[in-house]
Parts: sequence; C-alpha cells; structure tokens
Amino acid sequence: NSLRRALRAYRRDEARARVARFRGLPDAESDAEVLHHHRWLTSDEALERLAEAEDEGAMAPDEALAMRAHVADVHAARALARTRAAWAALPFQVLDRGGHRERCIDLVEEVAAPGAKANRSLRTAGVGALERAAAEVAPRVEDAAQRAHAARVSVLGTPSPGLAESKDPKPNLATLAGGFLALTDDLAAETLSRASATSGLDHPERWEDLAAVLSFPDLQGRFGQRDRARRIAAPFAGLGFARELGGVKLEPAHPSVGVRARLAVLDPTRDVRVSPAFREQGLASELAILEGVGRGLAQLLLPAALPFAQALPVVDEGARTFAALLM
Repeated sequence: NSLRRALRAYRRDEARARVARFRGLPDAESDAEVLHHHRWLTSDEALERLAEAEDEGAMAPDEALAMRAHVADVHAARALARTRAAWAALPFQVLDRGGHRERCIDLVEEVAAPGAKANRSLRTAGVGALERAAAEVAPRVEDAAQRAHAARVSVLGTPSPGLAESKDPKPNLATLAGGFLALTDDLAAETLSRASATSGLDHPERWEDLAAVLSFPDLQGRFGQRDRARRIAAPFAGLGFARELGGVKLEPAHPSVGVRARLAVLDPTRDVRVSPAFREQGLASELAILEGVGRGLAQLLLPAALPFAQALPVVDEGARTFAALLM
C-alpha cells in the first residue's frame, strides 16, 4: 500500500506541475523538482518493498509488472532530469545566424513558415544555425538516453523470482517500423507530390523543405484556430463518446519546439488535460490536437476498477493506437 500511495501521489503532482507549466504560472515546478519531492520512489527501500510484494503475492501479477514499470520509469526520469531541463530551455537558446543573435524558437518558426522560401539566404543561414545546435545537443541527448536505459534495466532486468513472466512473444520494433515504412513508401511519395503541386512549391529535397510543404498552405483557411474545438469534438461525438469527451479539457498552448500536443493525466478515469503546440501549422496543428484529444479519450475509456499502476500506463501504446485509428 505504501508503494501504491507513493506512486499515485507522484503521478498526481507530476500532472499538476505540467498543467501549471502549460498555463505559464511563475511558481510551476519542473519535473526534477517534483521528482525530488518523491525521491523515495528511487530508493533501495522502495525496490525492497516491491520485491516483497511480488514474493508475497500482495499484488496480482499484472499489477506487479505495471508497478515495476512505473518504478523503472521514475529511475529513468531521475537520469534524464538534467537533460530534460536543458531541452525545455532549448527553444529560448540564442543562436548565431550570420552574425545575428536569434532565439532557437524564432529560427524554427521562420524555417517552418510556409512563406519562408521568400528569403532564401536568411532561411539557409537559419537552417545552418539549427543544424549546428542539433549537432551540439545530439551527443548529450544520446548519453542521457543511454543512462536512462541503464536505469530502467536496473529495475526491470531483475524481477523477483516469484513473479511470473509474460509468455507473449516480444515484437521486434525495428522490424515492425521497417515494415511500416516499406508499406507506406508509395503513399508518402504521393502525399509529397500532391502537397507540392497544390501548394505551388518544389518537391522537397531537404528536411527544412518538408515543413512548408506538409503545412498545406493552400488549406490554411479551412483549418484555422477558430471553431477547432468543435471540429475536433465532432467525430468523437459521432462515435458515441460525447460523455467521455467531457473529461478531456484543452489547456493553453505549450511553447516547446514541435507540433504535437502534450498531455497531463490528473485522474486516469476522469480528467485529462491536452495542451496544443503554440506554433500554428493549419492542417498539421489540427491533426496534432486531434491525436492528443484521441489519446486523452482513450485514457478515460480504461476500466475504472483497474489498479492505479495499470490505469495509467507508463507508455500509452493503446491510447496512441486508438488516436492513430481515429486520425
């Protein structure tokens, strides 16, 4: 029970802090600060309690596996804390572009804007600045990822002998990803060709050209911010999820680089908050929020009777699949 209470309190405070950051509150805590308040979860005592619970059968096997996954995730979060703080500050990092000092987020905005090709030299210089920043950040991110993986393995790799292991075969994700890309090559090529033709743009040759093409500038007027909530809610309501949709609430936009929505699960069965990206990209923004709301809705469709560790998955694979099907 002490483990269950500790996990519930940590995830609650983590979600509340995330919502506070969405809203730009000055006293919003970082992930590292929240983790510091709940550092017991990364202690040897917590691992000992978990092993005892597994040995004594105090938890059902599925709950015990879910609990161990959460504890492993908390250990990984501790390893990632410093890198996550640097990543959150990255949009506001000042970069050098041809002798001019520009914020990273402003350069991303310029490169991603549909009209960015109008000033090719400035855009090329901006891309160069972003690529130099990426090359500098990449080794630190890779190092942090390896440390986080080692932290997870230290917890997941030594389960109690009394805990039955799943007999389901583990899928090879690299093989699945390769198969998906191979099956969708023709579709991707057709999408790029149509997007380029209808937008009056050249076929993209480099990564920075993708943003302008895939924003579908000729469709911007049809997918504006006005009435977006109504458009997004319509397909869910049509599928009979109007009541559950009431538990998914939109929050202010987050400033992070990227177009995807961010989620904060305040209550796994009643309250999920969705923060869209600050950057407006028309159709891409519409689909990103649709995916975020779909993930939130799928979270609320889980049975309320599930133990907390199972009701709030560490990785919401089912919710992401549900959202992808809706999209």
